[in-house]
Amino acid sequence: MLNAQAIPYVPTATRDSRIHQSRERNESLAYLKMADRERSLRLDTDRKAREVIRIQLLWRGYKTRTDTCSLFKEKQHWTARRKKDAHRRSMRTYSFDCCLGKGPLLESDTPRETVLKRVPTWAHQTLLDVVKDRYVQQATSVLFFR
Repeated sequence: MLNAQAIPYVPTATRDSRIHQSRERNESLAYLKMADRERSLRLDTDRKAREVIRIQLLWRGYKTRTDTCSLFKEKQHWTARRKKDAHRRSMRTYSFDCCLGKGPLLESDTPRETVLKRVPTWAHQTLLDVVKDRYVQQATSVLFFR
């Protein structure tokens, strides 16, 4: 068996080579750590952007569903009211009053029906020519025969 002893003298070129290799290894490790840190930051930023978009999508979906549901309920209520008022509309006294321009306003009347109820039947065509699809404005602002 050979006895291994420490060499008291290491040539300068060998020592410089080892120092150079150690420095290169440290620099490459530092570069890899920096590149990994940059990559994780970039991935973190991308992930946060995707999460923000996901939250926005969820919120918009919820908002749309609630709005649609409230519109549907409103339409159902109006349709039910319209059906109830259909019985009153079918009565002779109501029809006669509407012909004379004195028909009572019902809760489910459309703006067009509201405007036309305020004038006698023989003036409907003249009124339609004047109003021309501005029923909502005319229902509140124009004075009719009464």
